Amino acid sequence: MITNNKIKFILIYLVAIVMTIVTFLHILFDPVAKETLEIKKSHIELKNERNRLNNELVTLFENYEDSIINKSQYDAQFPILFKKYIKKKDEALKAYNNYKSSKKSNEFFKFKNIPHFLYTISLPLNFLIISLLILFLSAKRGNKLIIRAITFLAYTMMFISLFFIIWVVSPKSDLPYWIYIIGSFIASILISTSLRYFYIRVVVHSNRMKALESTLQLTYDVLEAEQKNKEQENKNI
Repeated sequence: MITNNKIKFILIYLVAIVMTIVTFLHILFDPVAKETLEIKKSHIELKNERNRLNNELVTLFENYEDSIINKSQYDAQFPILFKKYIKKKDEALKAYNNYKSSKKSNEFFKFKNIPHFLYTISLPLNFLIISLLILFLSAKRGNKLIIRAITFLAYTMMFISLFFIIWVVSPKSDLPYWIYIIGSFIASILISTSLRYFYIRVVVHSNRMKALESTLQLTYDVLEAEQKNKEQENKNI
């Protein structure tokens, strides 16, 4: 028979496993997509080539200013070198725009990629899991002051975790930053209140029903025992 203590024992182990998975899930994903890395590499190569041609143009001009080369030599080399520079400049700019577009396509919510999102949300999510566990474990009879304090701690942790989770998953917008804060604050209060209502209606009510059933069963056992004693006494008379 599975007792309440066994259920709590298994639950705590499951929570520990889930928290571990939540914490380290982000390392299973590549921080940057391979396609994005290739585009970035191409952009760097084109940018370096562009800078090299730009340096050659500067050197050519300095050589002409210092009379190392004459005007005819300068006029012969400049158009060819400048044309190559403009071509590489345009290619580097195009590669840079492609790189930005690739990075944009990897964004998840308002984060640059999925690993960053998972890493950011892992801590508040673990807070939420712990708060729910504390709330579940405190749902038993005992010192009322301690139970109330533990319940208050659980709801406080739940509110904090929900606030940051809502902030993490909220989409980008042009709205002022303070609206995000107030919106997350209100949403976390509403969700925490809803969970508290659910907790009272389901868990606390269930515990009260179990306590009432136990009391009724005990009363029935006592009455049945008294009845048997009376029947035994009557037989002995």
